[in-house]
Amino acid sequence: MAGSLPFAKLAGPLDAALAAGPDPAARVWASRLIDAGASAELTLPADSVDAVVALGATLLAQSPYLAAMLVRDPRLLGSLAVDPYLRREKPAGVLRDALLESTSDARDAAGLAVALRRFRIREYLRLGAREAGYGSPVEVGRELAALADAAFEAAVEWHAKDLARRTQPLTAAGRRCRFVVMGMGKLGGEELNFSSDVDVLYLYETDDGAAGADTLREHFGRLSERVTRSIGDVTEDGFVFRVDLRLRPEGTQGPLCCSLEAAERYYE
Repeated sequence: MAGSLPFAKLAGPLDAALAAGPDPAARVWASRLIDAGASAELTLPADSVDAVVALGATLLAQSPYLAAMLVRDPRLLGSLAVDPYLRREKPAGVLRDALLESTSDARDAAGLAVALRRFRIREYLRLGAREAGYGSPVEVGRELAALADAAFEAAVEWHAKDLARRTQPLTAAGRRCRFVVMGMGKLGGEELNFSSDVDVLYLYETDDGAAGADTLREHFGRLSERVTRSIGDVTEDGFVFRVDLRLRPEGTQGPLCCSLEAAERYYE
């Protein structure tokens, strides 16, 4: 049965759990966490307090980066403790659907950026705990790649709809021209780690068509720029992933995205 636990009641057990650890700074982070959560209450099953303390101690002791995330929003510790995917791999489809739902109400690009970054913070805490012993590194690598895939899908879907309010990108045959973000390197191999950039190519189906008065290259170049900013720009919530586009045809001298035919010619 779930009940409310004042965050302050974690102070003693959390400090005791960290006292024997090798890093004295972890106890400083614990103090900051308790202060930040002074007015908060966690809704938890009655028998889960020990699990919350163990989880908090793991995150605070393993990574100042994760500790800072917790201090910023202490309530995340409670939701993470009861997350059904804390100890098992989250399927890519589940992750994608959750992120698409989180971004569906964004009213503008700034709102989309906030939603993407806050979702990423929650997932990084979960994956950080899994990396630190609640899961396996191989699983975490796949989940990080799935998170990047989902973030690009959400950004592409939102910006494509926003641009389509003005004009639709159509092939010469009158069909909607397709666009894809292709994962390369560690992203393509589902082997991301927490410090990885994401290497991607932006490709669209054909140059044979138009988007109103714009060429398809102009339209999808604009889409690619917006998606890159939504994922890679640094805001007060950080970034989602660092985006590396240097593997595209002609590298930094080439267009941000290109048609499939142009890419095939280049790689031949």
